Amino acid sequence: MASRLPNPLEPYVCHVGNKSKIIYLTELDAEVAARNAEISHGLPIYSLDFYLCEYSPPHQPHYHLRRTKPTPPQTKRSPEVGV
Repeated sequence: MASRLPNPLEPYVCHVGNKSKIIYLTELDAEVAARNAEISHGLPIYSLDFYLCEYSPPHQPHYHLRRTKPTPPQTKRSPEVGV
C-alpha cells in the first residue's frame, strides 16, 4: 500500500480533546483568516478574534480563531482641542 502524501490544501490542525482546530503560525495569518471568514460567512466585522494556543510548544507557538462580541479595535483619540 502506498503512503499518503500530504495535501497542500488541507490546513494543519491542533488536536485538543475531541476537537480539531486550524493552526495559524503568526498573528497576522490569524487576523487575515478572521477577517476573511467574517466576509465569507456574512458575520459582523470583528466578530472573530484569535488567541495563542495554550498547548502549543514553546519553540513553535500557534494561534486559533474564536468568536467574540463585534467591537472594533480601540484607537487612541487625540485630546479635544479648546476644551
